[in-house]
Amino acid sequence: MSKVTMGLGLALTFGVGCGAGIGASGFVAPPARAATSPVQWDYSCFTEQDMSVLTDKANQMGAQGWELASTAGMTEKYWRDFV
Repeated sequence: MSKVTMGLGLALTFGVGCGAGIGASGFVAPPARAATSPVQWDYSCFTEQDMSVLTDKANQMGAQGWELASTAGMTEKYWRDFV
């Protein structure tokens, strides 16, 4: 293949790619926007040495709508939407 033919092929490919990019810009999703009022959270932490008491407390918290956020040893941290 001659250098002229290869150059024309590359130019044509470049032109088609640019045209496709311009045409495809209408299909781009709009950027996501953050909520205007962020969620506020209630927090509750407790430490217990007795595993059965810890389990009972965890069940009570779950029944009240609290979510377990983290644990560290025998300490548990819970959170829920602030209402």
